[in-house]
Amino acid sequence: MVTEYRAVTINSINILLQLLTRVLCNEATEELLKIEGFKEAFAKAKKNIEEGKIISVDQVQRKY
Repeated sequence: MVTEYRAVTINSINILLQLLTRVLCNEATEELLKIEGFKEAFAKAKKNIEEGKIISVDQVQRKY
């Protein structure tokens, strides 16, 4: 189950990266890219996902 979730998440991140690249001139994308630390935080999140350092929504809901 976690492997499937991880695969979908990595695929989703890759799609998001492609979309961000394609719409670089888009104002919303420009706003995100202007946020200090956004690129670094996004890269760190992607790395965590690739390394399996994730929790499911169910786990978060049970915790809180």
